[in-house]
Amino acid sequence: MAPRCVAWCAGGRRRLRQHAAALAHRPLASFTAQLLRRVRPADSDDDVALRVFVPPV
Repeated sequence: MAPRCVAWCAGGRRRLRQHAAALAHRPLASFTAQLLRRVRPADSDDDVALRVFVPPV
């Protein structure tokens, strides 16, 4: 992987982790909707997939 991509990906994962922590108290549907809204670039029209694993209680 190119060094520039590695740095960008690391920053993206950090933002994702921070936003996920801030939204952790929300119900799953709200959590995923808000998380995608917060981390997806405004100028991007790419499709986004987010996989969520909910362990059995």
